[in-house]
Amino acid sequence: MIIALVFAAACLAFGFAATLAFKLEATERVAVGIAAGVLAGGWLCLLLSWFAFGALDAAPMLATALILSIAALALYKKFGLPKPVSFDKKTLAILAAAALLFLLLNWRVTLEPNAAGGAASVINVWGDGPFHYGLVDSFAFGSNLPPEYPVLAGAKLGYPFLMD
Repeated sequence: MIIALVFAAACLAFGFAATLAFKLEATERVAVGIAAGVLAGGWLCLLLSWFAFGALDAAPMLATALILSIAALALYKKFGLPKPVSFDKKTLAILAAAALLFLLLNWRVTLEPNAAGGAASVINVWGDGPFHYGLVDSFAFGSNLPPEYPVLAGAKLGYPFLMD
């Protein structure tokens, strides 16, 4: 869990730093920064796991976090820190309440612990939730590189799995 948080923080730091090269409003910087950071982190980790480490485990994630952190620091040094964004208290309270509601709904409704110790989906996840959970498990616990379908042994994964 700590490695995942370090990885996510490095991806976001890089994404926000990368937006400094463009003239963007603060809201645009947040949206583009999140997308750019996740994209850069996902691709770099995948490439490192394929070509340098041979497995998708903690090592390529930590290497990616280190590379993106160094790149983010270099970008912040080159472009400087952006101007701070200020929100009035009412807007900030609404944003905090919306974020808390979103997190609580995802935590309690999307995956619910069941009596057997597993997790069950309480709401409709458009029918492919179990497939994606299987992909995530196969990457997290199975050293599944190059990617194969978790339920079709030996079949190459022909699905865009970056979001998983």
